[in-house]
Amino acid sequence: MQWYDCGYLVMTRIQRPSDLDPLLFPETMYALRDCSFNALPEHWWRYFSADPSNLLAKELADWYTKNEAGLLLPNLFTTIELAQEFAQKLSNWPEELQIVRIGLAAAYHEQFMAEQTAKRPSEQPEGFLTMLQQPKQLPIQQGQWLGVELGWFNYSSIHSWVCESEHQRLIQHDAPVDCRPNQFGLLKSLAAAEYLIPQISIYNGINDDTPAPNVYPFCLIAYEPSLMNTKLHMPNLATSNN
Repeated sequence: MQWYDCGYLVMTRIQRPSDLDPLLFPETMYALRDCSFNALPEHWWRYFSADPSNLLAKELADWYTKNEAGLLLPNLFTTIELAQEFAQKLSNWPEELQIVRIGLAAAYHEQFMAEQTAKRPSEQPEGFLTMLQQPKQLPIQQGQWLGVELGWFNYSSIHSWVCESEHQRLIQHDAPVDCRPNQFGLLKSLAAAEYLIPQISIYNGINDDTPAPNVYPFCLIAYEPSLMNTKLHMPNLATSNN
């Protein structure tokens, strides 16, 4: 299965949301959801509006201005070098940081581009669209497979399928494929994602005339310690990506 490159994130794990079943999801997990993203920086504007006495904020704002051509919303870095350079500026960050590369399953590329380009610019996931306009195959063998996340977009924000926690009922019953989350709170395989996607119904809170967004499978891949600051964390696992 091919995946197309969507860029890099500098992330920390989130605490398991209280509405998720602790028997299904780990205490800490990775998730592509703006409401608890834990991708850094959380929002670039916060660095520009921060107290001038905060030297770290000033340094990051200056760094962003210098490198803005390689930085995309929401919090995407176009190269691992930029992600690493940014992470090195957070050497005193209290949580373990992880450089994670995101990929969209190639079979969903045409649908994704058609859906997202039909939206108004203010509703588009700008960074993902930019990366996928000229799709490049993601070399999954160069990183450490974390798992598959199911995500959808609404007004430029990305949400996880478990943002609507009733979806967890889909993995509480026997299924023809293993849909239980792994130790990172992600699906173990694309097969599990493709089994769940047709069963997921996204609530459309905008109005009755706007179609509900489609759900897409994204892989998350952690990168090798040699490419990262020594403060960054590299999980030790070997998981199937099929």
